[in-house]
Amino acid sequence: MKVICSGMPKTGTKSLSAALRVLGYTVYDLEEQFWYRGAELTKLMMEGCSIKEIREIYEDADAVTDIPSNAFWEEILQAFPDSKVHLVFIFKATIDTKSFGNCCFQGQFYFMFLKTLFSVVS
Repeated sequence: MKVICSGMPKTGTKSLSAALRVLGYTVYDLEEQFWYRGAELTKLMMEGCSIKEIREIYEDADAVTDIPSNAFWEEILQAFPDSKVHLVFIFKATIDTKSFGNCCFQGQFYFMFLKTLFSVVS
């Protein structure tokens, strides 16, 4: 792990993902995090994990962006202390609240879907 993006959705996380991929990084964005590590991330969000388990979840990634990793970037940093943390602030006057609200709703829906899926599979 080299880069941890701790920014919220709608702060350029997709652009950062694209730029890191151009530079050759293996990036776990929202989709990759749940695609490759959905069960482990569900456990992390619902029950918590040790630093060793977090290291195992992200061992194949050079960078993480977007949710859910931005919610526990400090724990990821503990697991990978040499990583750089990237944070972007957007001033309140420039936030597109409708777009941000839609993004949050979609994220909640996606998480609930995965939680249901993995509780049925387990």
